[in-house]
Formats: sequence, C-alpha cells, structure tokens
Amino acid sequence: MNTWIWLYMVTMFVPMSILLIFSPYFTRKTVSFGISISEEIYHSPILKALRKQYALIMTVLMIILFSGCLYLIGGKTNALGTVFPLSIIGIIACSSIVSFLFYSRMKKLKIIHNWNSQQLSRIAIDLSSRKQALRSNWWYVLHAAIIVGCFFFTLSHYDQIPAQIAMKFDFEGNIISIANKSYGIVFMPQVLQIFMFILFFILNYSIRSSKQIIDVSKPEVSRQQDLLFRRRSSTLLLVIGLSVILLLGIIQWNFVYPWDIQILTYIIHLFVSIVLLGIIWLAFTTGQGGSRVAAHNTHAGAGQHFRNDDAFWKLGAIYFNPNDPSIFVEKRMGVGWTLNFARPVSWISLLVLIVVIVGIVVYSSYVIA
Repeated sequence: MNTWIWLYMVTMFVPMSILLIFSPYFTRKTVSFGISISEEIYHSPILKALRKQYALIMTVLMIILFSGCLYLIGGKTNALGTVFPLSIIGIIACSSIVSFLFYSRMKKLKIIHNWNSQQLSRIAIDLSSRKQALRSNWWYVLHAAIIVGCFFFTLSHYDQIPAQIAMKFDFEGNIISIANKSYGIVFMPQVLQIFMFILFFILNYSIRSSKQIIDVSKPEVSRQQDLLFRRRSSTLLLVIGLSVILLLGIIQWNFVYPWDIQILTYIIHLFVSIVLLGIIWLAFTTGQGGSRVAAHNTHAGAGQHFRNDDAFWKLGAIYFNPNDPSIFVEKRMGVGWTLNFARPVSWISLLVLIVVIVGIVVYSSYVIA
C-alpha cells in the first residue's frame, strides 16, 4: 500500500469511521437513536446492548467499505480520484441507513416497553450564562489579520508569480490543469478565506444564540455541562477556522514560492487531520451538551425525567417546531447544532449558503477557464 493510500486511510477514512461507529455514545443521556428517554432507561441493559450492536454493525460495514475501496484502487494511486468520492458517498449511505433502522427499532421499543409513562421533566431556559461560555468574537480579529496579510503579501509579490499557475494535480503529483496568471486566479484563496471567515463567525454566533436547556432536577450540573460544551465547541471552531484560513494562505504562498507538491499534499492532510481529531476530541471528552463530562454535583437528580418532544423531530434528526422561536438547536444524533426548519429564516439561511457556494464554484471555473 503506497503512501497516498495510507494518508487517505489515516487522515480521512479512519477518523470519519470512528465518529460514526461511536455516535450513539456521544448523545445526551436523555436521547437514544433520536428518541427521547429518561437517563434511567438510557443506562438499561437493553439499550446498552443496542448501542453495542450499532457499533458492531457500523464497524463491520466500515471494514467492508474500506476493503472494497482498496480493491477498486488496486495499488493504482490515480484511482483514488474516483474511489475517494465513492467512499464518502458509501460512508454517508451506510450511516444513514443504519441510523434509520435503529431509530425505527428504538421507536418501537419505546412503545412496547411503555417508556412514555416515565415522568416528564420540567425544562428551564437559561439566557444569562450562555454568552459567557463562548470565546469572544474578538478572537476572529486574528483570522482577519491573516487574510489581510495574505492579500498584501500576494499583491506585493504579484510580479514574481509565474505566468502560468498549476491548479490541479493527480495523486502522483503530476499537473493536470494549468491556468494563466490573473488577479482572479491569484486572489481566489482570499475569496475562500473571506467566505470561511464569515461562515465560522456565524457558526460561533449560533452557539451563542442557541437556547441553553437546563434540567431543573439537577440544574447546576446541567448548567455546568452545557457551558463547558459550548466553550469547547467555540474553541474548536476558532481553531478549525484558523487552520482553514492558514491552509488557504499556504496555498497562496505556493503561488509565489512553489513547493514540492508532495510536501504541500502532506500539509493539506495534516490540516485535515487537525480538524477531524479536534471533532473526535470534542465528541469523546465532552459529548453532546456536555453529556460525557463527569458530574461533580453528588446531589444530581435520579435520572427519571426526560423531555418527550419526539413529535417535533422527524426521523429523529430533523427539528420542526413552529412553537419554538429558536433557530439553532442541539442535534439529537451526533455532536453539534442543527436548524429549526419550522422557521423561515432557517430555509433562507440554507438558500443563501447554497447560492454562495455555487457562486464560488462558478467563479472558480470562470477564472480558471
């Protein structure tokens, strides 16, 4: 197995597989496969066995999928260009199908065992402490400074850039696309940097604006866990955003002082690894809403309460609640946030994001052509 295949496996396939295999262990203790339950039920033998079964099935599927990828590659590095997107599609398809099957099974178990009879919890919304959990938006001044620095560096060295710029390479380092030097080509990384800066700034704001759910049966523990989750998520976004902007800056630096393509590829894989390992760190050490953070309050509730709001979660993953004014809410599967699709602004935000991404792709294709 050559170096490129090992890089793909270590930096992409394995981290994504780990996140998917252990995803049921990252959720809040009041959610199981997208279905609301009590903490007492979450720790029951039947659900422990169900989580193990899910992890085993996903492990087997990921091994089969990766083996299939290696077979299709057949030692030919150039085949990675075709196999890589196919593997991503395969991972998403496997995860979606298995998650749906376990969601359906969990839904039936809740009915069969009459878990709806468990006492519903009263939930408090804490608006006073959620902002203190975030890293200040002033930290993003560093990102902006790097973008400005890259712009003036490239502008001052524009004459040193070769008349033709290599734009695409295959996995063996051979040039497959060349474009004539132009301001559109040279400053394309700035366009991407600005887009990523705005995106991560908005994501950080979404953490600030999403409602903080406090379980009144153990309010202090719940508040501490949620605040730590938000603080770590905000820090991770800061680091990922900085990594992406630095990577685009390195690519722009390469226009002026070309590096060996293999070194540049190693750097790209390094940045991808930082992002994925950061997400894995957050999932394993913190969990959704701080669920994996050890509770230091020994007077916490007995865990017999839960919010039975399954009606607002379509397939356990899509939140649609017209009565909830919130735009951003915690996901039920995995770690992070999702949108309340009952709010028009959620659809508008998605539409704007899609339009901007398509615009960047069209712009890139135009300037290269």
